[in-house]
Amino acid sequence: MDASPTTPRPKIYITTSENASLQIDYDLALHCSRLARKLKVLDKHDTLITNTPFQGETIQLALEFCSHMRQKQLSLEANAASFIKSARTMSLAQQQQNARMPTDISGKAAQAEPTGMTLDDASISSSPTDLTQQSASMLDATADMLRFQDAPAPVDESIRSTGGDYIFDDWEFSFAASEAEPRLVTELNAASHFLGINRLLDLTTMKIMMMSQEKTPQQVQNLFGFEGVRNGEDVVSALAQTMEELKW
Repeated sequence: MDASPTTPRPKIYITTSENASLQIDYDLALHCSRLARKLKVLDKHDTLITNTPFQGETIQLALEFCSHMRQKQLSLEANAASFIKSARTMSLAQQQQNARMPTDISGKAAQAEPTGMTLDDASISSSPTDLTQQSASMLDATADMLRFQDAPAPVDESIRSTGGDYIFDDWEFSFAASEAEPRLVTELNAASHFLGINRLLDLTTMKIMMMSQEKTPQQVQNLFGFEGVRNGEDVVSALAQTMEELKW
């Protein structure tokens, strides 16, 4: 759940290679796992400043993607809340219906016999109270599962690691399929690695692979500006190594 506008939060800034300082919304920063880890140890009145080697255009695109992820998260939370509300309403209706049902086993057996059930069969059937308890237990378990599944950030790198979910929505597919300069794609891949936006890292990695298809090693080197690479995988590995060498 979002905090109210009056709730104090750390101020977050990202500096670009042009020495510009961009203030980042707290909720968006939670989708950058490296920022999220730092925010865990900050006081609500602290300020986090992260210096990056990336152009402002690259940072803005990365934040646009974080905004998309934020909207998806809010949508999931809203759907989960709606499902839980509907399930509780159905459970209450079931309880009210069960309260009006006869609980005498012999009466149940008499109703069950025309269908071929014996008295013993009917006697081991769940009572309305049992059914209500089972329904409530299933509802609580479902609610717990939804809360865990759709829990908002803080996000840890291990939660959304690369190589995980490759099923992209329409917005993400369009984001990856749009025309872009190789320089911008590699910078965005490096920025997503640097900031820990792992789903964006998956997308830009896929984009680099697509751009490298059916190209010779020399063409790949000329396209992305990396010497010694042979394919898209080499380009991604070179970018990852460069980012790992940057010290926070």
